[in-house]
Amino acid sequence: MFSDRAIPDTLCYARLIGLSNEGFILDACRQYRYASLVFLAPPWREIYETDGERKQDFAEAERTFHQMVEVYRQCDYTISELPKMTPAARAEFILERLQLGRVTRYL
Repeated sequence: MFSDRAIPDTLCYARLIGLSNEGFILDACRQYRYASLVFLAPPWREIYETDGERKQDFAEAERTFHQMVEVYRQCDYTISELPKMTPAARAEFILERLQLGRVTRYL
């Protein structure tokens, strides 16, 4: 199963807004673990757009990404940065890292 968001994301956003008491989030990060390999997509200027759901400008998206990397490393996850490729190629990249082989026929 893949999750788009996880508890460490909450810690990242708490730090970005300057939340002073993050201890309860750190406790949750330690208690509720995910698989150790985490895939993170860096901001991609050429395709980046804001909309009704994505309100961050590109500079803020970059800050968020770097904070995510720091938080996930602090929480002892292994980070694999997604390359800037087509969605199908990104899916192949993920499956190869997970050693699940090629399944492009389903994409």
